[in-house]
Amino acid sequence: MIFETRDVAIHPPGKFSAPELHPELGSHLEWRFVRFRYKVARKIVGDSLHSINVLVSKDTSGLPEGLATLAQGIVANLRSLITTWSEHHASLADEG
Repeated sequence: MIFETRDVAIHPPGKFSAPELHPELGSHLEWRFVRFRYKVARKIVGDSLHSINVLVSKDTSGLPEGLATLAQGIVANLRSLITTWSEHHASLADEG
C-alpha cells in the first residue's frame, strides 16, 4: 500500500477516470479524495513507523561504528514519535 500510494502521488495518471466511491462518505468523488483520505494516510504512517522501528532496533554490535551510532540515534528519536503516535492512535502493534 505504501509504495502504490507513493507512486500515484508522485506520478499521477495523465487521463481522467471515473469517480470512485468514498467508503466513509458514501459518495462518488475524484480518485485523489478516495486514495489520500485520513484512514489510508494513518495506516501508511503507522506502517512506516513500524518498519523503521524494526529495522533500526536490531542488534547493532556487528555494524561499523558510524552505522551503529546512526541507528542508535534514530532509535532514540523514534521512541518519542512512537509514544506520541500511540497516545493519539493505536499502538503500532494494533495498526495491522
